[in-house]
Amino acid sequence: MTAKLKRSPRRLVRRFYSERYILLTLLSFVVSVSLTRLFLEITGYPQLGGSELHFAHVFWGGLIWFAGSLVQLIFANHRALDISAVLIGIGAGLFIDEVGKFITQTNDYFYPAAAPIIYAFFLIGLFIFSLIRKKRNLSPRESLYNALEQFEEVLEGDLSNVERDRMIGELSKISQQKDAPDLQRLAKYFQSILEDKDQKVTVHQLDLFEKIDALWLGFKENLFNKKKKPVWLFSIWLITGLISILHPAISLFTAIIDFNLPGFWNEFIEINLNPAQGLSSIETLRLAGEAVIGIFLVFSAVAGFIGSRKLGANVAYVSMLMLIILINLLVFFFDQFSAIIFAIIQFTVFFLTRQYRQNLYQ
Repeated sequence: MTAKLKRSPRRLVRRFYSERYILLTLLSFVVSVSLTRLFLEITGYPQLGGSELHFAHVFWGGLIWFAGSLVQLIFANHRALDISAVLIGIGAGLFIDEVGKFITQTNDYFYPAAAPIIYAFFLIGLFIFSLIRKKRNLSPRESLYNALEQFEEVLEGDLSNVERDRMIGELSKISQQKDAPDLQRLAKYFQSILEDKDQKVTVHQLDLFEKIDALWLGFKENLFNKKKKPVWLFSIWLITGLISILHPAISLFTAIIDFNLPGFWNEFIEINLNPAQGLSSIETLRLAGEAVIGIFLVFSAVAGFIGSRKLGANVAYVSMLMLIILINLLVFFFDQFSAIIFAIIQFTVFFLTRQYRQNLYQ
């Protein structure tokens, strides 16, 4: 009797450029939602269609989302996946923007919970992106998948010296794995192709993401010099903290006395609360949460100024994380999409704080 060969389960393997595709999707999603809301606000929320028909943008979002899915199913090269990621992000943004109509019987586009749901959707995508960015040890099978994915550069005829050296390094590690003879043979074969003297190699040209990364690395060295105290970052913590304390306080006070500031300042200060009827527990939690986070950020700034850098960085990191994940959900519920500007600033502060904290522990 012949022995039956056991087939190993075909586990999913992460793409080599998966981080890039998720980032493109997230950026396209944010731009799609933001521009849609801005366009509708400026144009007075027009309707496309006749007296009976109404082509809501969820319809166009679904079509674009479907097109993005088809692109990656039909075409094989990296450019197709870039296009697919952008289309999926745009389509998802147009789709989720109408979430208020999906969750209410009255099809209320302006339902207050819509904005925090959209924001939570973005946070989930950002969490997935952060997980994918983490470095991990790859199995020989996963490493070979990644190497084969990068072989597109050979097929396209624009293999650079940097890409070739990186692929050879990955394949050489696989070829030393004696417990996987089939993978070992494949790795040696593909390595021989790359090491062939007739293999054409070009000078490496940085793509857009590599250029941004290179610029950031150079910028980061100047921003976070370990020998110098980043007074600018401590000042940002202080200003952000004071805004988090003063914004709910001033907004609540102006709402109580029914006072409106002129023009832009009223939009900047105003919050959608009605204190005359008494604050609910959620409204109180929103105001208190902002104020408490602000106090901790001020403490972080003071700790940084007096020399307790790690303490200040840790408190600021946790404070900004809580502000972004928890408090902002309540802020978006009450202030809707006028909170986007504050959110962008907060994400920038969080990113800088996270980078500074990482540098301290290296």
